[in-house]
Amino acid sequence: MTALPPHRHGDPTRPARDPARTLRRFALAAAVLLIVGFGAGALFGRVDPQRAARLVVSEFTEVEDGPADAPGPDPAFPATGPQRGDPACGRIDTPLDPGDQVATIAAGVVLVQHRTDLTPEQVAYLDELAGRDRVAVAPTDALEEDGPVVVATSWRHRMSLDRVDRELLEAFVTGHVDRAPAVTACPRTR
Repeated sequence: MTALPPHRHGDPTRPARDPARTLRRFALAAAVLLIVGFGAGALFGRVDPQRAARLVVSEFTEVEDGPADAPGPDPAFPATGPQRGDPACGRIDTPLDPGDQVATIAAGVVLVQHRTDLTPEQVAYLDELAGRDRVAVAPTDALEEDGPVVVATSWRHRMSLDRVDRELLEAFVTGHVDRAPAVTACPRTR
């Protein structure tokens, strides 16, 4: 029978471990894990769905930096201005006048306006979108046949699309809802 090699704990010729060295190694490993953990937390902690959604639509969005008391540059689709009307949510069957548009977006609601010649599938999607909290969907006569099909507007931001793009509309709503000077409970549905 062959003898087993001496075990390191049982080998009397092996020097004993230095407890201070073991403690230093443990402290170094804990420090590295802590730094990596904080770095990952800082990196992943910045994940904000609204910020990410705004980044998705940033290249399609126009920013209007007018003062809060001045009308927006486009009276058909004002993105700023004094609150002159009544805010709304949900599906609206008639076009909104500019005062109601400003009041709606000043309340933090995203207003999606569309041409009247949409396909039934597009209308069904916009009806679904109107069912979301803090979204208003209305037709408008201001969109010309050769222009955009849909205009999504929030306070200071507007996105014009030449088709009903679900991803972009969802991202615009997610990124811009409740970003207004007078955010209130969702106003009445018309």
